[in-house]
Amino acid sequence: MAVNIEQLHEQYQQNAYTGMVADLSAQLGVSVESLQRLELGWAPVVTFKKGPNYQGWWTIPERNQHGEIVGLSLRSQSNQKVMYPGSNHGLIYAVNPDHTRGSVAYKHGAHNWVRTMDISTDCPVCGKPDGCLLAADNPERPRAVICIRVEKGAKRQTDFGYLHILKKEGHITQQAGILPASDLPVVIVEGMTDAAAAMDLGFIAVGRPSNIACMGMLSALLKGRKAVIIGENDHKPDGSCPGEQGMIAAYQILKSVCPVAHKLMPPEEMKDLRHWKNEGDLTAEKLVEYISKFGEEQSEVLILPDNRPQTIARQFLMDQYRQYGRYTVRCLNKSWYQYVDGRYEFRDDNELTNPLYNWAENRSIQNMSKSGDMNITPIHVDNRFIQNTQRAMEAEAAIIGHNAPCWINGVTGADPKEYIVFSNGQLHIPSYLRGDDLENCLVPLTPDFFTLTALPYPFDPTAEYPNFLKWVESSLGDDPDKIRLIQEFMGYCMTCDTSLHKMLWMAGVTGGGKSIFSSAVRTLVGKKQHAALDLDTLTSTFGMGDLEGTLVATMADFRLPKYGNTTGALKRLLNIVGEDSVTINRKYKDAQKDRKLTCKIIVSSNDMPQFNDASGALKRRLLIVEFARSFVGREDTTLRDKFKAEAPGIALWALEGLRCLREQRDFTVPESMRVSLEDWHKDNNPVTTFIEECVRCNPSGVLEHKNLFAAFRLWADEHGEDGMGMKLFKQAVLQRTPSDVRSVTTVIRGRKVRAYIGLELTNWAESEYLGKPANQRN
Repeated sequence: MAVNIEQLHEQYQQNAYTGMVADLSAQLGVSVESLQRLELGWAPVVTFKKGPNYQGWWTIPERNQHGEIVGLSLRSQSNQKVMYPGSNHGLIYAVNPDHTRGSVAYKHGAHNWVRTMDISTDCPVCGKPDGCLLAADNPERPRAVICIRVEKGAKRQTDFGYLHILKKEGHITQQAGILPASDLPVVIVEGMTDAAAAMDLGFIAVGRPSNIACMGMLSALLKGRKAVIIGENDHKPDGSCPGEQGMIAAYQILKSVCPVAHKLMPPEEMKDLRHWKNEGDLTAEKLVEYISKFGEEQSEVLILPDNRPQTIARQFLMDQYRQYGRYTVRCLNKSWYQYVDGRYEFRDDNELTNPLYNWAENRSIQNMSKSGDMNITPIHVDNRFIQNTQRAMEAEAAIIGHNAPCWINGVTGADPKEYIVFSNGQLHIPSYLRGDDLENCLVPLTPDFFTLTALPYPFDPTAEYPNFLKWVESSLGDDPDKIRLIQEFMGYCMTCDTSLHKMLWMAGVTGGGKSIFSSAVRTLVGKKQHAALDLDTLTSTFGMGDLEGTLVATMADFRLPKYGNTTGALKRLLNIVGEDSVTINRKYKDAQKDRKLTCKIIVSSNDMPQFNDASGALKRRLLIVEFARSFVGREDTTLRDKFKAEAPGIALWALEGLRCLREQRDFTVPESMRVSLEDWHKDNNPVTTFIEECVRCNPSGVLEHKNLFAAFRLWADEHGEDGMGMKLFKQAVLQRTPSDVRSVTTVIRGRKVRAYIGLELTNWAESEYLGKPANQRN
């Protein structure tokens, strides 16, 4: 059940008596007034996933940029800090008491106005009864008028006349802001206590829940306001300082939306603003003076210190592609990827070249003349400049020694393949499957996680999926094992793991639901993580490039062509499914070798394929689901749209399949699949049938390679089967006969020959295909 955060907040706020808040105030060193303005509450009991907790928790509302409460952070009396179950992180600030959330004076549209002649009244501006517009909420005493005659005194001209504001509340720009007005800059800090400390000093304050969290909300909330971001001196043993990193990240976000933005670290001996206020005798006047002296207000770098490609490349990347203190574009094997919504998306070189041209045209280089004078010269932008800078960019932003997914920027974490990226966070699969609290399973999105795949919807543990379940039952309800198999495979498709080396082949009647299932899988993984595949693409020079960064590739209505490179197609399929390294070719770029793809293959056809799988490699990798029920004439054309709406729920269903898959360490095998696989393998492997009909095992038997191969070729011609080479035939024979059958060099009638020890042709085959018994042949 979804949590109503607003109602909980109101309930808990009523529990926080002034005396209780005073005790917390004394403990934290901030005022009761500031804590009450932040609307702290008290939860005597909080029910977590493992059960109710009775120790008592302070609740701190966290809000989005609109002032809406999106989550409650909890603080125990022992200073343990967690999030309320089911809530999200937001910003910590006091909402302007004069702000009416969601109120807007007017929205453009005819529904907000009435004409004077329609209500038989005069225009209060021109005094005429014909054609002017009055605010519809109270036309007798309108807040605003659009007069068709009088321009003087109007706020602006509209398509219908001149807009006059008769009452202050009738002007949309007069609405009170979410944050109160102030001549002082808004102070941006980390955490509730520092926000309260800034408020004690008389500043409007906004607290971030962590050093780089909620930057998008912060940007929207602070747009147009003066701001100062104050960091923390929280140096770690490894030399990092998250408080400073968060300050820099917030500054880089806000400098583009705030008319004035400063970043500031407290004095070295002060950990944070609260410590500074309480131990450093800080006042608002002293802080303003400190900001004016030490606050950094970086402007855009227009003059570079030298013309080295490394210097230019680094500044370009910092100006154009840096966020949260990190580059948002990275180069892997000379291909560019940009961080967007939790994943790194492929970018063509031109997508970075054009911004580089535009950026460089406004930049100059500082250099020293022969006489020792300092000169400033514009960058000369030509092809050589672009090429040199791009090579330097590749080195500056390179990912070396890794394939996606992986951790970058010096960050380490759990196995990257054990995460599924949703639009609201990264789900750690093992933690979720063992039932950990959601806050421990779903971690924030970060550019430190280099992945090419991300699902386009949020993770929602309460989502439902009734239409999908109904379809599954109607299509495959005849065999529960089929349902278990597709559930397991869909869970497998959500991950970057390909270690099980399996592909799914859907066969069955026309209108049986194969395309609907493919559509459900596309919805599950998202459009950007899916590729449509055919034999031509599979065997083309650039076909592998379409599969990079995908989770699923589907081949619909599969048919083998009468002519074509079917052997090459089979080899490519086996390479992908078997986790073999592949070479990715892109136009006008060097080939990328030794790449591992993360996509799973799903093929649909009415009949099973006629591949010559002599080695049995395809058989070992096939999962077969037969759709036996036809819905021709009874199709539900709305299913695809219904599935899109149920994507978060379908993901939960697939994750349960993944749980089963990992517990049993292999896919469920329906009996229908077992039978289909054996029949298919026999039909597609003439060597198996030939051995069953024409060969018998005999420990003393000796059968020359050339004689057995000659018999097979005649048998294959007689049965309309395709032949194969001697080498592949020998491999197939040894795979389909007992392990004591050997291929050796021996002497027969004085000749050295290659022969099978332990095999002989049956009498009828000997007579039929070789003409006479072996002991009568020369």
